[in-house]
Amino acid sequence: MTRLDDEIRELRLKLAAKKRECADLHRRLDAATTAIAALHHDNTLLRQELTHHRADVIPIRPGADL
Repeated sequence: MTRLDDEIRELRLKLAAKKRECADLHRRLDAATTAIAALHHDNTLLRQELTHHRADVIPIRPGADL
């Protein structure tokens, strides 16, 4: 093999490694996006529930500052 062939082989190996890294990051990004969307949905539902179930806070001990 010539020096050029070795260099090409090395670059192809590096490219393959970067492609694997990119695919892994893409999968992780998709998972994070799904988790964030689920949390946003839950947060929206909790905020709606909070507006429907407002109640006054009553201290357990008289004079307690909460």
